[in-house]
Amino acid sequence: MQESWRAPYGYDIRAEVHGSKGKVVAELDEKYPAVLYDSRGKVSERHDQFVERFSDAYRAELQAFVDALHSGRVPTPGINDALQAMRVSAAATKSRREGRWVAVQDV
Repeated sequence: MQESWRAPYGYDIRAEVHGSKGKVVAELDEKYPAVLYDSRGKVSERHDQFVERFSDAYRAELQAFVDALHSGRVPTPGINDALQAMRVSAAATKSRREGRWVAVQDV
């Protein structure tokens, strides 16, 4: 498995299976999520925008927010979720910079 700290061109979500006659790649950046590469080459169509690529997720997130407001519930994720995400990011950044394990609770 290959991992990357940062993809400057945007999200990079994929899986690849290689075989003797080619490979199959499934990635969320493609409009059609599985692409076959073989002796004929590759043909695919990519999304233009993150909104288009993740439209179902954005729509569900917005609907959950509106539903929470209408029912008087506190929307989630909330401020504590954001704080925890920042702590995870800070721990990962510190770990990378210092070349050692950093526990989230220590940040």
